[in-house]
Amino acid sequence: MGTFVLIVEATGRMRREPFDAKDSLSQLQRGVGGYIERLPIWGQNDIDCFINEEGKLKGLAFNPVLTRYYRGLFPTLDWVSGRGIFAAHDGEGETIGLTEAQCEDLKRMLARYGAFIEKGGAS
Repeated sequence: MGTFVLIVEATGRMRREPFDAKDSLSQLQRGVGGYIERLPIWGQNDIDCFINEEGKLKGLAFNPVLTRYYRGLFPTLDWVSGRGIFAAHDGEGETIGLTEAQCEDLKRMLARYGAFIEKGGAS
């Protein structure tokens, strides 16, 4: 059984993809379109969200789902732009894929902030 990353587009659409254990940094950078910035997930010490650290400078689209979620944690946050990619990390800080259960928990949590999976689409 494989592991995954969960992607949340600026439109709010969620999808998961197989995690590339051999080249996780490149997978994350390709996914966000540049250098990554890590955002922690509150209450989930082993899960992170990665965004494009220059997303606002590059004019990436406003991400309402991630903005609503993170403003609840950090009220001084202005907003999040571009897509977010969720992955886990091990006890040594190395990025690893999410389990099926972690993906399902994240989907439920993010749905409360407006994220969705298109009907008939892969999840």
